[in-house]
Amino acid sequence: MSHHHNKKPSPDQTDPLGQAGQGNGEAAPEAEVTQAGEGVAAELDGLRAEHDKLNDRFLRLAADYQNYQRRIQREMDDVRGYGASSLIKDLLGVLDDLDRALQAGLAAHGPDDAMVKGVEMVVAKALETLKRHGVEVIESSGKPFDPEQHHALAQTPSDDVQMPMVLQELQRGYTLRGRVLRPAGVVVAMPKESQ
Repeated sequence: MSHHHNKKPSPDQTDPLGQAGQGNGEAAPEAEVTQAGEGVAAELDGLRAEHDKLNDRFLRLAADYQNYQRRIQREMDDVRGYGASSLIKDLLGVLDDLDRALQAGLAAHGPDDAMVKGVEMVVAKALETLKRHGVEVIESSGKPFDPEQHHALAQTPSDDVQMPMVLQELQRGYTLRGRVLRPAGVVVAMPKESQ
């Protein structure tokens, strides 16, 4: 006689996947991982935002520093370029005296006089030296009157002009690196209808 035992299956045997009796045991670790991942993602987003903010600030500071360097360079160039302007202005008075001596010599002795030629050479050399240092002569005679470059010492009515024109230059004007150092002293021909 054989004995057959009718064993009840154990809870482990009823579920081939071994989940019987575990309930929600595996769901909890997944939730923890998800929450941890969300925390890391939020922290990463915060760090990215902070990085972007710092990067923007750095770029602004770099641009400000570059602008500062450019401004300092311009100011240094101005000091070098225009720092000698008072000395040059004083020398212009000497050049004016040489021009008057030249005009007097031409009137008294003519253009072929040795002394007149010598003074012409000195004036030409002085103008050439000033030009090397950024000084240019303002062209005036026959040009339209420009109050930025010309100082009207006298004016005369004229039928021949439609607008104020420089009729005669009485004192040479100069610019230093494009800026007016001394305006030219001129006689201005004015249209008669504006008188």
